This record gives sequence, structure tokens and C-alpha cells, in this order.
Amino acid sequence: MEKTEILTETEENPFVVKFEQFFVQKYKKQIERLASVYPEKKSLEVNFKELEEFDFELADSLLENPDYLLEAAQLGIKNIDVPILETENFEPFIRFYNLPKDSQPLLKDIGAIHLGKLISVEGVIRQITEVLPRLKVAKWECRSCGNTYKIHQSGTTPQQPVLCECKRKDFRLLAESSEFIDSQKIEIQEPLEHLKGSDQAVNLEVYATNDLVNKVSAGDRTRITGMLRLRPPKEKKLVFTRFLDVLHLEETAREFEDVEISKEEEEKIRELAKKPEIYELLTQSIAPAIYGHERVKEAIVFQLFGGVKKNLPGKATIRGNIHVLLVGDPGVAKSQILMAVNNIAPKAIYVAGKTSSGVGLCVSPESMILNDNGFKEIGKFIEERFDEKKAIEEAEGIKYNEVSMETFALNNSLKTERKNLSKIWKINAPEKMTRIKLQSGKFIEITPNTKMLRIKEGKVEWIKSMEIQEKDFVASARELPEGLNKPVYSIEVLSKDKNTRIKDNVSETMQKITDKLAEKYGSIQKVTKKYGLRRDNLYFWRSKKLYTGMPLNLFFKMGLNAEFEKEFLSKQVKTVFNRYGKNILIPQALNNKKLCYLAGLVFGDGSIYLTKENQAGIRFYNSDKELLKEFDKIIFELFGLKTEKLNEKDKVPGRRINSVTVWKLLKEFGLSNKKIENKLSHFCTEQSNELLSNVLKGLYDTDGYTSKSSSPHVGLTTISKKLALTVQLSLLKFGIQSKVRERKKEGVIAKGKNITVKSNHNQFYIESRGKKNLELFYKKIGFGLKRKNKSLKGIIEKIPISNPNIDVVPEISSLLKEIRATRNYNPTQEKLKELIKNKKNELLEFLSESNVVWEQVKSKEFFKPEYNFVYDFTVENSHNFIANGIIVHNTASAVKDDFGEGGWTLKAGALVLASGGLANIDEFDKMDKEDRSAMHEAMEQQMVSIAKAGIVTRFKTETSILAAANPKFSRFDPYEPFIKQIDLPSTLISRFDLFFMIRDVLDKVKDEEITASILKTHKAGEMMLQKGKRGKKETDEMEELKKLITPAIDTELLKKYISFARQKISPVLSAEAIKTLTDFYLGLREMGKKEGSYAATHRQLEGLVRLSEASARVRLSDTIEKSDAEKAVKLLKNSLQDVVTDPETGRIDMDIINIGTTHSKLTALRNVLNIVRQKSKEQDLVPIIEVIEEAKTLGLEKERVNEIISELKRKGELYEKKHGFISPVEK
Repeated sequence: MEKTEILTETEENPFVVKFEQFFVQKYKKQIERLASVYPEKKSLEVNFKELEEFDFELADSLLENPDYLLEAAQLGIKNIDVPILETENFEPFIRFYNLPKDSQPLLKDIGAIHLGKLISVEGVIRQITEVLPRLKVAKWECRSCGNTYKIHQSGTTPQQPVLCECKRKDFRLLAESSEFIDSQKIEIQEPLEHLKGSDQAVNLEVYATNDLVNKVSAGDRTRITGMLRLRPPKEKKLVFTRFLDVLHLEETAREFEDVEISKEEEEKIRELAKKPEIYELLTQSIAPAIYGHERVKEAIVFQLFGGVKKNLPGKATIRGNIHVLLVGDPGVAKSQILMAVNNIAPKAIYVAGKTSSGVGLCVSPESMILNDNGFKEIGKFIEERFDEKKAIEEAEGIKYNEVSMETFALNNSLKTERKNLSKIWKINAPEKMTRIKLQSGKFIEITPNTKMLRIKEGKVEWIKSMEIQEKDFVASARELPEGLNKPVYSIEVLSKDKNTRIKDNVSETMQKITDKLAEKYGSIQKVTKKYGLRRDNLYFWRSKKLYTGMPLNLFFKMGLNAEFEKEFLSKQVKTVFNRYGKNILIPQALNNKKLCYLAGLVFGDGSIYLTKENQAGIRFYNSDKELLKEFDKIIFELFGLKTEKLNEKDKVPGRRINSVTVWKLLKEFGLSNKKIENKLSHFCTEQSNELLSNVLKGLYDTDGYTSKSSSPHVGLTTISKKLALTVQLSLLKFGIQSKVRERKKEGVIAKGKNITVKSNHNQFYIESRGKKNLELFYKKIGFGLKRKNKSLKGIIEKIPISNPNIDVVPEISSLLKEIRATRNYNPTQEKLKELIKNKKNELLEFLSESNVVWEQVKSKEFFKPEYNFVYDFTVENSHNFIANGIIVHNTASAVKDDFGEGGWTLKAGALVLASGGLANIDEFDKMDKEDRSAMHEAMEQQMVSIAKAGIVTRFKTETSILAAANPKFSRFDPYEPFIKQIDLPSTLISRFDLFFMIRDVLDKVKDEEITASILKTHKAGEMMLQKGKRGKKETDEMEELKKLITPAIDTELLKKYISFARQKISPVLSAEAIKTLTDFYLGLREMGKKEGSYAATHRQLEGLVRLSEASARVRLSDTIEKSDAEKAVKLLKNSLQDVVTDPETGRIDMDIINIGTTHSKLTALRNVLNIVRQKSKEQDLVPIIEVIEEAKTLGLEKERVNEIISELKRKGELYEKKHGFISPVEK
């Protein structure tokens, strides 16, 4: 039996007739046209003003009670007789627009008074989701009696029947029989020109449905009409979330110059424009509290007034926006200038390319990261590579080195892949860190702002660590990549000790080595001198008859210098000895199955030691005769040594060998003289799974066990926390999940049959549960001991199915309901794949294929770190990497997040939000490469293209850019070209119309002036504060000081002046202006021709035109006069003077910004390369000394030639096959 409850429809609405009359009188023809194309078009747009003119009381009622009145309008249109109507269900959407001013609040002014009312708001689309299905009419079935009910839905949460006729309240949703509509969630932001000073922009969530979806894009300026509603909080709180239910959308596309100006204000503006000193007044109105920088301030004035955008036939455009770049020494007020301009421009946004607080991911020094597929502490990894001399200081306590390496990160599908590592960061540790522990025993210490990937209530989102809560589920790696079996040769390890000597007769190899070295250095005598040897030593080592053991380190060093491969050298050495020691066989490489298994045995029930007398060796204790026998066998086969038996009374049987050689080789696996410090080393964990499994097999044969308890598992015990963590991470290389638990064992006494043991340390248990994990362990690692392997096999056979509580995808019950899953539970990933077969749900598909495991947070705490530094990676084209097996992240532009209802969201960036205005970008040189790439397009084409996560679109960015950057090495070097001192590509720099170098020059007079200005500014501020607090009278001194820091033109009037000029004035070039610009531009070109380069391009000419147009706009003139062109030329000359002057020649050289190097240097590079190419026609190898001699005739000094040769080698133009000889690379 089916019941229908239509919660929003009534036939007794008194306004139905009124709306019917209104539509017949005002919109009959529009309704007929709509009916003829229905349902391709579904909406009737109604001008609210026409309703107001028809019946103002009806219009007022619509504003006050929109839901009820819209229902009446819907019924009214149904009653109209439409002759051409062929469809039975003609139900168009009625969309009112053009609401009165008092129903158009600013976003920041929206309050409780507007709830439930029809309002119209204007904003910029900040982010927008993909189109998602939304429940319109829900069909509910009573689980007890089977009665069904249809409920019309409103709001954001499903509404179900209160009570069934059978008096039960248990209902289930019949999704297949329910009705859905298209829905899209949008977030709009307050337009920038509505903000004053440092006001924060307000955001509002908006829901568009039906034919309103996909009508707008991120970055669009839009007016939205709709009903303001409330969404109840997820938890029981008093504060509700508001959103706008959209009725009508229209793109407004207003630019920042569209500011309302009264007649009185227009008169003031016109009077200002007539003043001869107007340019000086405008310059004095830019950051008056900052002393000097007149040239820069004048350039900013021209930028604010801007050039004229030209729309040419064929949709081609020429930008009118002016871009300005400031590059300056620290402390020259670049940031303050940007912030001051941000307050002046009618529409502006201030952002930093990469702020100090957002420098990326920061983790503790002991966090284990993947490097060459092996695990290494990030602190050690970075410190080993960090060069303090080459470090670039981004801010105080924040340094980085540029590198070219690889690491592992997750892609958009959450699958592990190799990524390029471009920077390593060393950062002063903050006052507070976050420590997060997971139920699996994994843990991580990270800065509070570092994000982790969380799944909650069907949404996958990146969330700051300080916001993570206990019992949340966060992502960790499901499986880590297998190692590459990078060979490490025994002689490589042993050669670090000068006392190790070679027993084998390597005289023939030494002859080959020394002959090559003699050829390299000139003679055998020079070789002996090079290595500090006596001639007779070398003679003995070269003689087959007289050979005596030579030092291994010398053999290895000389062999490498003679360009012999490590593999070849390692094959020559099979037996070594230490001074006064016995002969010991050595394996060729540590990548040896037996050696790996031996290391595992010692990790478990053994130890290594080094006495004060420098005697070293290995001990191994175990009651299993099979393992003792295997230990003896491996020691003899690998090293030719016999073990010493340790059968002390009342103790576990043991073995011992005294050997520094064996001790050194086993240390490479991570064994320590202190057992509590043991860990699987970077070398050990970067080996192939075949070798790593042998280490783990030896470890599990000794300290491993199987448990047949109610929760059967395979486990391992150790007293070393580091070993427990590295074993847990190593198991992930085999796809095996495990849990680490710590048990309090310190001081506990354990009694056996023959011995009593008191534990000095806590113990760590590594446990793997679940049929899948145990099967993987059995197949890929297993036990060497037959009894343990048999026990494991028996356990696996008795487990009927995989444990449903292991490796689950949690927090997705709402998503499972959507696809009508029969049970409300947390499925495993495999089960989830079955559930979603033939069912479309992008997020569930995404979760079922990802390479992550969702682990529950056990605890979170804040703590003060004891270490001095935290560390960070910059990973190209990615913003995450794996630390301690956990996925951590900093930022992304298109992600699955809570805003997107589990779908993909596209966000508009700063340039898009500021389109039509000014973007003040600080730290411009610190931008990510992705942002830098987009900036090229944004600055010239005035568009930004996005192709991410399947979303392909273009944003409008008609934005002027005022950017500030720092020199690459903190301060300017007057002897280096500008381009070499800024970390920006020349292709990006060339897109700026003006660029200024702001130097902090030591000049006593200037320093005195700046000091006086700063102190007067402070004094003025202090006196004004006193006046405000104590009501002191204004003195002449105060008046004078106020003038110093007060803009010459009031800020609000200046904003309107700029807006008026940009809105009303579109000046045209006069003949005199054209001649002035032509003469200057051709002069630049001619200068370049004389110097052998092309000094200027059309970009400089177009920049001159924009600056001339801006100058004319300042005067509110429709004509660009000669004086305007002269001002533009003067400004460009000032800009070029420092930036494109070649320090070597003192001449202006536009090649510096056009191609990134000076013409003089480019000529020198070509000359040297030509010399080498000519000489290579006569001889294969060209002596560098000959190149230097010939280059001298061209005026190039020896040091300069060597620098050029090094640069040509880096660029791949030359290569040095033999020391002192070079050849050109054939292409």
C-alpha cells in the first residue's frame, strides 16, 4: 500500500489566482514560447520589478514568504491555457530576478533577519563541485509492514515519515523508486572591492539544482537570487550553518572600476586631474610612511590607472594590465609597499608565493622516509646532503637546498609512484609539535599545520594534524615498493679500515691499475708520490713472486681512480686479514642470501660487540639445535671460520666468533653494539624482497612465533623500538599489514626449566593477523624452521575467511546506502569492489582501488620538541610523501574534500578572484613550479588553464600583477647580472612591463634621511595615540609630522579617482606620441644591432603604449600626448638601467631578460665552443690548455675560459673523456 505525503503542495493557496492573472497579463507570450521548447528549456525568468508594478503586496509577500508564494506561482502557471502545449506535465521553474536594493545585502551583512527570505547576493565563485544527484522525492518502506510513503524533500538532510500506520518508525529508503535531481554545491566569496582595509572576505555556501547546474565556473562574478536556509550542525551545537537555495543565477562580470561615484566626487576628481603636480600628488599618496622609492611609487601609480584592453577581430585581445616586479635586498620595505597598495587599489588581493608558515610538510628528524626504496631517518638524509654554504634562507630559521633526486609519493588516485624531489628544507623546530599514534602502532611527529588524509562520514579530506581527533581514520600506505637490489661490495665496506689487507695475490690487477695511473699522471714515480708511497712498496705489489698483502683501502682507492668498476675489483679479493690476524674469506657482496639470513639470526637471538681493546665479534644464543647448526654452517661457508661453542652452565647454548671483519659486514644491516638500538638499515631495506625476506626469515626463526589463540597471528618480539618500526615498514614491501604493541616487561622475572631471566627492557610485539596477511607471510617470507612453518600453515587452513575487522574501508555507510548495499558495515577493500560492481559511485570506486589503508587514531598529543630542527621535502607535481608509513600532505588545487560532498572540487585561486583588479604577490620567487607555469599564461593571455582530476577548464585572469621577490643569495652582487640573482626564469621576467632592483646601499647621507623619516613616523604615531587616549591638543609639531604620513590624496577619493579613470577614459595615441615611442623603440633595436644582439622586442613597445595610456588616464585625457609618451619612456629607461645593464660592458643588454644571459657571455660561450669544434676536426681529444691559449687572442682570460668550459659541460655541449681533454658532443 502506497501513501503520498506532499509536504510543500496545497490547493487552498490564496495567491494562486493572483499569480495566474499576473502571468496571463505580463508573461503569456513567454510562457507559450517556453512550452514550445519544453522540456529542453525548463525555466521562466521573471523580472521582480514587473511583479512589483502589478501588485506590490504580492511582491512583498514573495520576499517575506518565498516558499509558500513560489508554490502558488507554480500552481498559477499550471492553470493557464496554453494552446500549443503538447506535453502533459508542463511544470516550468519560475525564476525571479532583479530584486529591490533592500533585498540585496552584502555577504558580510547577511544575518538571522534574512532567514527564510528571498534575497539576492553578489559574489565571486570561489569553488564549485561536480554535478551530484540530490534526492527530490524519497520513497520510504516500512520494514515491519511494507507500507511505502513518498516524501518531497527540502533542506540538506533526508526527511522520512514520522510514524507508519502500523505504529512503527523503522523505515528504509527505496532509492531505485525515489526521484533525484541534478545538484551542484557552490561557494561564493565577497567581491574584493566590497572590502575595506584588512577586512576578511566572507564566504557563503550555495546550492544550485536542475537546469541551474554548470551555469557558472570558479572565478565568475555572479549575482544569485535564492532563499536563505539553515543546515543543522552535525553535532548537538547551538550554531547552525547557513546556505542559499538558488532560484536564479546571472553572471555580472563587473570589474573593479565599476564603483559608484557621486557628482560631487566626480567634480573633485576632475579638479585633481587638472593640477600640474598631479603625478607628484599621486606618488606621495602611495605608502607615504615609507621613505623614498619615488621611481617605484610612480610605476605603481601608472599600474593602478592601467592601459586600455583592446579587443581585436577574430577574438584576439591585447592586454591593458601593467605588470611590475620589485626585486630587493632584505629590509627595503618591499612587503610594506605591497600591503599599502593593497589598501589603495579599488579591487586587490595580497598573497605570498610561499609564506614562511606554509613552507610545506615538516616532520621530526627521526621520521622514516623512503630513499632509493630503503628506509632512512629524514633528519640524517637531509643533514648528509645539506650544504650550509649554498643554503638559501627563505626567512629566519628556514633554509633550503636545491637538489635533483627522487622519492615516493601518492598520485591523484592514491597510488604510490616515484616523484622528483627538488628541494630539501631545514627549519627551526616550532614551539609545539603534534604526536599522532595509530591503532597499528605507527606514529608520527609533525607540525600542527601539516595535513593528513582523513575519511569521515563518507568524505575524504586533507585535514591539519592539530584538528585530527581520536578515533578518526587516516590514510597510511597499503604497500611499499620493493627494493632494487643495489649492490654493496664487501671490499667497499672493509676498505674504510686501513688495517684490512688483501691475502690474495692481486699483483696482475695492480699492474693494470698502476699502468693506467702512470698514463694518467705521467709516470710510476708520480703515482707513488700521488699516494704517498715508497717505490719499493709499489714494486712488491706489482710483482707476482714478491707480493705481500697490500692494504685493501689503497687497492680500492687506486682501482677506482684508474676507472675500474667496483664489481671487477671485488672479484679480485676473496680473502683478507687484519694485521696480526687470521685469514678470513669474504663474500663478494653483502647482497647474499646466506649473509642476509645470518644477519636476521643475530638480530633475533644474537648480538655484536666491540671491546675497549678493539676486539670485535658476534654472539648467538639459541636452544634450537637446528638453528645452531645452521649458524655454524653459514659462518664456515661465508668466512671459513669455525665458531666457538658457549655451553655455560644453566644458560642457553651459544656460539661466538671473534672477527672485526664479520662485525663490520653485519653492522651494515643495522646491527648495533647496543641491542636496544638495532634497526633494519637503509642498505638492508633497499634490497630486493628476495634478500629482505631472508633477513626477516632469520629474525622470525629466532624471535618469531605463531599463535593459535582466538585471534590467530604470526608475531615477533624485540626490545628495540626502532627494529619494531623498520620491521613493520619492511612487511609493507610484501603487502603485509601488522600491528606493533609495547608491553611493560622491564624488571619482570621469567622462570624456565633451567634458567631464570630478568628483563631490563620493555618488549615490542609485531603482530600480523587475518588470512590474507598470514598467506602473504607464508608465501613470501615464511619460517626457515620446519616446525614453525608447519604451525603457520595449520593456522591459515583453520581460518575460513578473511577477518572482516582487518583492512576495512570505514566511515562509508552513507555511501553504501546510496548504492543500496544490503548491510550497513565497514567492508574490506576486496568486498567493496564486489559491492560496487555495475554501480556508479566515483568515490567508492576511488576507495576500492587506492593504495592506502585507513587506520584509526589511537591518541593525539601536543608536545614541546627536544630537537632543534624539523625537515621538509618539496616534491614536484605532488604535495605529499610517506613518513613512518603514514601519508602526509600540504596543499592541492583539485581534491576530494568535504566541500565537494565526496566529489571533485575546483577552486579559484588568487589571480582568478582578483580578475579585473590587482594581485599583490609577495615572495614571488618562492612559488611552486606548477604555479609558476600557470603564471606565464595568466600574465600574457590573461587566462589560466586547469586540467586536474578530469576537470578541464579555463579561468579569466585579467589581473595586474605587482610582485616582490628576493635575490637568490639574500643580497645583490653588483658584479653579477640581475637575471642570475633571482630564482625566476627569464621567460617569466620578460612578461613584466617594469622591473626595479631595490638595493640597500651603504650611504651615510641617505641612511641619515631614512633614519630621520622612520623616527618621525614613529613619533607621529605616538603623538596621535596620546591625542586619542588623553585628548591632548594638536600642536604645530604634530600637524607637521602628520603630513609626513598622511597621503596627499585621501585614500577613498583616490580609489574612486582610479576607478573613474579606468571606467570613463580610453585615450588614443596622438601623432607626436607615436613618433616619440617609435624613435625610442627603434633606438633600442639599433643599439642591439650594433652590439650583435636584438635589444628590444614587441613586448617592450606594447609596455610603452600601456604606460602612455596610463599617463593619459591620470590627466583624464582622451588623447595620449607627447608628454605621456615621454613619461613612459623615462619610466622604462629607469627600469632598464639597473636590470638589463651588463656588469662586464656597462651597456644595456635586453638579452638579459629575453633569453636569460648577457650578450657578452653568450658571445664568449659561442667563441669557446667554436674553438673546440674546430680543433676536434684535427684531433679527437682537445687539450684544454690549447683552448685557453687560443681564447686569449679573443680577450678571454684563463679563469673565464675554465668557467665557460664548466658551463658548456653542464649544458651537455662538451664532455671531458680524459682529465684535461675535452670534446664536443655530437648532435
